[in-house]
Amino acid sequence: MNEESKLESRISSQIAEHKRSLDRLVVKPGADLREISRKLTREVNQRRRTEKRLRESEKRFRTLFACAPDAIYLANLDGYFIDGNLAAEKLTGYDRNELIGKNFVELNLLSPEDADRAAAILTRNKNGSPTGPDEFSLTRKNGSIVVVEIRTHPVRILGKDVTLGIARDITERKRLDEERKTLEVNFRHQQKLESLGLLAGGVAHEINNPINGIMNYAQLLADNPADAASTAEYAGEILCESERVIAIVRNLLAFARQGKSELCPCRMSDMVEGTVGLIRSILRNEQILLHVDVPEDLPLIICRCQQIRQVLMNLLMNARDALNAKFNGSHPEKTLILHAYTFEHDGRPWLRTSIADQGTGIPEDIRERIFDPFFTNKEQGKGTGLGLSTSHGIVRDHRGFLTVESEPGEYTCFHLDLPIEGGGGEMFSDWPDHKEFDHDSCFEWCRL
Repeated sequence: MNEESKLESRISSQIAEHKRSLDRLVVKPGADLREISRKLTREVNQRRRTEKRLRESEKRFRTLFACAPDAIYLANLDGYFIDGNLAAEKLTGYDRNELIGKNFVELNLLSPEDADRAAAILTRNKNGSPTGPDEFSLTRKNGSIVVVEIRTHPVRILGKDVTLGIARDITERKRLDEERKTLEVNFRHQQKLESLGLLAGGVAHEINNPINGIMNYAQLLADNPADAASTAEYAGEILCESERVIAIVRNLLAFARQGKSELCPCRMSDMVEGTVGLIRSILRNEQILLHVDVPEDLPLIICRCQQIRQVLMNLLMNARDALNAKFNGSHPEKTLILHAYTFEHDGRPWLRTSIADQGTGIPEDIRERIFDPFFTNKEQGKGTGLGLSTSHGIVRDHRGFLTVESEPGEYTCFHLDLPIEGGGGEMFSDWPDHKEFDHDSCFEWCRL
């Protein structure tokens, strides 16, 4: 009986062990399937979230593309439109469906000359280079013309190389620029008229002296018609005085001439002499000492001579007003200095012309505003506020700089900096005060 019990016990134990083994074989694959199921669920959910984000991103992009204020278009590398936004439809006058599959030439959007430029842009895009901004005149569907500024970028979409173009309507901006230029011309003419009014008395006095000389020599000729030696001498003097009058009139006409002169090589010494010759008698009558140090061998500058002379005239007349406001009559310090020299900045040659006076100076609180249009600190009726603003605009157009140093009650010095030989200046934010004005040593030199 014991043996049978032991056998049964052993058999039961073996059966239980086999059962446990079978249970283990069944449970383990089930656990793996559950883990796989969880992973698949996570991946499906992640993919759904990604697809949702992509749809939302595409929707945002489509909204931005459709509602952007600038015209945006896609074109293949042969120039045929693939897509365009609402602004592109508004800009060209064509519906999106009318644009797609056509190019600029087929839609007569560009002139033949501009079409050649557009073809060159496509060539650069094919080489992987962005372009722009480039300005074009665009003919709309209704025949009206708008001025646009186009930038292009080569991009790759769905495995294809295409051009992304952004076109901005700048017609209104161009119109405002033209109005601004017209206003600047009018301002300059107004300021020139103001200067001519101030010059009239001095020029008349300057011309009067040689005319009196001519009249006197003519009278001597009339009194001694038979004296050949005296006749030759008097005739020479008459010619000399006549040349003085001609030079004065020539300078005045050059200063007063209207219109935009052409850029050409000019000598600063010639421009200074022509300008100073118009006001020398005014300064002399007001007992202002003028010292000019402008070497004739200074390098040429490329400029509009007439406009630079207008700047010089304005700066000289402002210096004269400052000296008369400080000194009544003659005074050893009633001195005006005009000095020119060269310097370099960032390896580029420049010509600096400085005009300095020992007048009233410019208060620091208004120094920032002196180049603003219509700003003046002169008495009513004695200034329009156009002089320095006009001068600043002229110098800026020449890629130059007009800066000022001043100490109230002591001195003022304006620096007119122009590039030599058309070297051109970038608009530096930290334009250097090269060789800053040393007013003590400068005016001391004048008194020697």
